[in-house]
Amino acid sequence: MGGDHKFYYDFSTELPLSDWNVVKSAADSITLAAVTDLPAGAYVLLYPADDQRFPALLSVTVNGEPLAVRKREAVYIHSLYPRYGIEITLSEGKNTISAVLSAEPAAEPDKLPFFLQKDEADPAPYHAEPKLHHIPAQDYTADSEPLSLDGFTEGVGRSPTVGRFGYLKGDGLLDCAMPALGMVDKMFLCGQPKYQKPYRWSYTLLPEDMPLHGSLAPFDTGIGDDDISINHLSASWAAVHQGRRFACTYSLASPAILTEREDGCMRLGGLRYAGSYRSVLIPRADGVEECDLDTADIAGMAENWILLFNSSEFPDVPLMLVFDRNPASMTVTRDGHGRLRSIDFTGTPLMFSLTPFGIERFAPAAMPVPDAVRRARFWSRAVLAYPVRQKEYFRLDEAHKEVTIRQSFEYRTIRDAWGTRPLETAPFPPPTSICGTAKTGSCTDFEFPTKYGHLRGKLGSWSAYTIPMMPTERRFPLRSEGSKIPELLADGMEKYRALVSAFSDEVKSYPYAGALLEPFALTSTMSLFMSDDDRAFLRDTLSQRLEACLNPDHDSDYVVINWGEMMRTNPEHDEVRRIYEDPARPRLRLRNWFTRIEPFTGQSFNICYLNVGMFSSGTIKTASPEEIRSLKLPLIENDWGVGLTFYYLYLASLAAGTFEPVRRHWELLKSVYYFFELMHDFACMGTGYSDNAITWVEGANYGAFTSYIKMAEAVGDRDARDFGIYNAAKQFALRLAVIHASVDYFPRYFDVNPWYVAKFFHEELSPAHAFQNYPNLSHRDVRSDAVYNFTTEGLYPEAYAGLRQYGGALYDDLTLRLEEALLDGLTNSGFRWGLVQQFTALLIDRAHNPASSVQRFHELIGEGSSRELLIREWRGIHIFSRALPKNYFLAQLLAWMEMREHKAWLTFWEETCIERAVFADNRACISFTYSGVGEMRIVLGVTEPPQKILLNGCEIRGITPEPGLLELRPDCAGLLELIF
Repeated sequence: MGGDHKFYYDFSTELPLSDWNVVKSAADSITLAAVTDLPAGAYVLLYPADDQRFPALLSVTVNGEPLAVRKREAVYIHSLYPRYGIEITLSEGKNTISAVLSAEPAAEPDKLPFFLQKDEADPAPYHAEPKLHHIPAQDYTADSEPLSLDGFTEGVGRSPTVGRFGYLKGDGLLDCAMPALGMVDKMFLCGQPKYQKPYRWSYTLLPEDMPLHGSLAPFDTGIGDDDISINHLSASWAAVHQGRRFACTYSLASPAILTEREDGCMRLGGLRYAGSYRSVLIPRADGVEECDLDTADIAGMAENWILLFNSSEFPDVPLMLVFDRNPASMTVTRDGHGRLRSIDFTGTPLMFSLTPFGIERFAPAAMPVPDAVRRARFWSRAVLAYPVRQKEYFRLDEAHKEVTIRQSFEYRTIRDAWGTRPLETAPFPPPTSICGTAKTGSCTDFEFPTKYGHLRGKLGSWSAYTIPMMPTERRFPLRSEGSKIPELLADGMEKYRALVSAFSDEVKSYPYAGALLEPFALTSTMSLFMSDDDRAFLRDTLSQRLEACLNPDHDSDYVVINWGEMMRTNPEHDEVRRIYEDPARPRLRLRNWFTRIEPFTGQSFNICYLNVGMFSSGTIKTASPEEIRSLKLPLIENDWGVGLTFYYLYLASLAAGTFEPVRRHWELLKSVYYFFELMHDFACMGTGYSDNAITWVEGANYGAFTSYIKMAEAVGDRDARDFGIYNAAKQFALRLAVIHASVDYFPRYFDVNPWYVAKFFHEELSPAHAFQNYPNLSHRDVRSDAVYNFTTEGLYPEAYAGLRQYGGALYDDLTLRLEEALLDGLTNSGFRWGLVQQFTALLIDRAHNPASSVQRFHELIGEGSSRELLIREWRGIHIFSRALPKNYFLAQLLAWMEMREHKAWLTFWEETCIERAVFADNRACISFTYSGVGEMRIVLGVTEPPQKILLNGCEIRGITPEPGLLELRPDCAGLLELIF
């Protein structure tokens, strides 16, 4: 996904530890020793954690003293891998450090990435006199209107869904993550310039001696016996330790984590990595007491919460605790350097923990106490009505191109010893606050900034919002009379046909179903500009390939290529053919469609793509249906594969002139689309690019939504079409929110200037990949690969049209910045194709943007040609299915430009083969034949209603399903004429 991997922490301050001597070699281990004479003091020894590229670190001793290697409290950051951080103390003079490592993989000792980092300075002694704050309590009134569902249809939640919580633990939450049971971190802080720490911000809720449960490196301790219950809104995760149950429940509708322990003892551990708090707020009968944490008396709480704050150094992230009863005791533990280690409570079997300022943070002693108290009192009530389930209902307004979504919540209600009244909240998905298009009406701002936008909603059990539908219409240009485009397109067709015809549907270039259609489907968008022979070639081939692609039992030879090498070397046609025909290359019989089983719920769904990296890494060995079904690890880029495959099915059906193959296999396609329902995420309004949803959103998936809607329409499945429109609208709002986030939202909380634009929302996958690290920016603060990522390899013009329509001035500014950056010498010597992709995105937008002049467009074409930034014979990696006629992309761009002068263009047709389509002299002439199955239907876009419509010389009438569209249902084939 090309995420951000740069940290503000200065890795150059670390001291390499080399000059290792081999002390002992055994069959399964090797012992090394190094002597250092660094100044005496506290250090941290750093080494990669559970990274298969390096020998595993088994044990460490310093001057003969053994130290713990695997520590649950902290993981240290690096741009390539997470690291162990082993605290050591060096004495005056020489010190000997010994390390025992696994024997595999073999490595030169002096090249192992051992580093020493001087430990942080001891915090200064702190004391402040207690204060009493008199802050009036605020009352909250729930919205009393009952939920009405008249005219609404069930949406997400109508069947069991898992969202981001499937496959693995841990999980990302609204303003933090739980990478392992009871471990809480905020990796996104690494993306703030003032955060100069070598470790992630974190704390733990675990009992003191409880091992970690989770499968996220470096905490691979397993969760096989844990009790895990999930849905798309919340997860409950419990384990037994020393015969007693420990559980954490977390929800995407609440900032709080609910912790439960049967022994009534609560513990916050690892607090030095959360900033070493010095102060606490405790509600009393006569006000809110602010006092030193170390001397605070937990007895006599007048309300159910306390707030830890005033860390010894930046960042101060206030941490709130809510109890079901007054703890019997509170014990604060610091180490010998004065750093906070842990806080233990007794007599309270239930506790909520949350950071009430969300992703906001402060300098030490800068937290506004009145604001903090107000927020704490709000959440002290809201967490007691803890949202654990959500269902959605939708209504389409096709006249205004909008979708209204009503969402109903269910709660786990907690009764505390103070008699606090639980407050039900019904939040909107956070992206609705920043996407710029959501209508929410009057609502309550919960004043909680999340990683995806502000948390706002209704006080009560339901809320509603309205968002625009995703634009789905693609414009297929008619040919201008006398156009030179056919001649341009013909140059290179023979070479293209020779390569793509060399491989039957028994050979697959890439491990996904769409690869069978890919060599022909994209090219078919220009079939109306081709010779009769070339058009017939594409139609006949795609008709055959549709059957092969949709056949669930069809398999073919997948040649296991070295895709990384092909990206670097860019072989040409003859060499590509030689690579694929090489009998020495490994081959697998690969199906088009695979079943996956989500392990926590048993829910099944189908996928059509297996990531190439999983073949080269050996993760996937045979690709048999049984192997893919039983893989417990999450597969990635499922949405990428569905997006391209569905879009090719849609284009192929248009080129073939019939949706009959799609109709016969519609249940299969619905089962594949179910991925976008099963894995739908409440907080991000979309579906992640992997089974466990760590990234939103992969640009190539745009085509999955538009094509699913169009195919459902063609096969007559109204329910599927309507659900697809609703689901696509949420995905579109997410896409707009991602664009706005780095301009209007993140800069406020990250202390950085706006950048153009964020590529995606990304979870804390590991300490090497934080939610928001420092992005690579070019001239004018442009992150150019994010613009390309709007569609990735999809080249969907619908996406750019939609973003322009709803992105407003921000989108215009973004594309102008991209244009200036690209033409100002933006370079990427390591990946030239990246620049081609970015320039491609710009040209697609400019071709469809009426505000972009024809003169400027042709100037850009010239610039792109002279700088070799135009797509020519290959679209991305040089696999044979990515081959194109040499001038395909240029011809497509010019056809879109010619279309500006036309008053009509094609958008969709069913059971109809378009043979010729020309616009000349204010007249559109379309010759077509009947495919022989079902009713014919032709939909055109028009700038104005035609004065007359003729079918074979006889006047007919059309209908206008919406402004700018004209639908015709001819009862016979022949010549259609629209006279303007």
